[in-house]
Amino acid sequence: MRIKLPHIPYITNKIMLDIAHSSFVEIKDNIEKLNPCIKQILEDDLMNERKLDERVKELLEQQEDEMELMQVDRKNMFWLVKKKLAPEFGVILNSEDRHNHLAHRILEELIENDYINFVVSENRVKNLIFSSIDDYLKIYEKLEDEVYEKIRETLIRRAFNKAVKLLSVKEYCASEIAFKLKNKDYTEDITDEVICKLYDYNYLNDKRYAYVYFMGYMKKKSRQLIINELLMKGISVNTIEEAANEIKSHENDILSI
Repeated sequence: MRIKLPHIPYITNKIMLDIAHSSFVEIKDNIEKLNPCIKQILEDDLMNERKLDERVKELLEQQEDEMELMQVDRKNMFWLVKKKLAPEFGVILNSEDRHNHLAHRILEELIENDYINFVVSENRVKNLIFSSIDDYLKIYEKLEDEVYEKIRETLIRRAFNKAVKLLSVKEYCASEIAFKLKNKDYTEDITDEVICKLYDYNYLNDKRYAYVYFMGYMKKKSRQLIINELLMKGISVNTIEEAANEIKSHENDILSI
């Protein structure tokens, strides 16, 4: 996981506390003196990446017409250009290597400013700082995932209720519901899950939809046109045939009376 600007004060505090509680590192002065030193290194690293991103965007904008003509995926091209220019801006893209480098820089700065003293190897102290960064990001990532999952469940429930409300008025097929949910800014994964639930609860039923569609348009459109339109809506050939045969059987029953 990448360090983001809002993380920096918390990572800084965790590094300070972990150093203070360590049995092999002594803080020689006020612990608060460590704060601006650590914070500045983390902020400088993020600023370098921000400058890199701005340069990549600038280069891609210059090639916008050519990329559009060649149908180049902008996201992939952004990453390729960023990867190529990263060394020039002093940005390490691999998270573990980057955090290891930051830990090394923080340790160097603390030593240079004579803020700490230790009786073990520099590598052990650097690993302590690295663990502080890594542990915080793992905790944050777990919390972020839990929050996202709760938000996602809420969005699924809202999207499901929205779809049920639409289906209570008239029949829709899955592609029509998906289109309406997309227009409400629901993501594809949420829409897909809602569609599955609608099928499970029989709110969506392809055969029923095809039957209603036939009944609604059979006097206005040709049979083949109706079939083609249903196929375009994602209804399978077998389902269309079943619905058509059911209508035909129903008509025969009426004629036999």
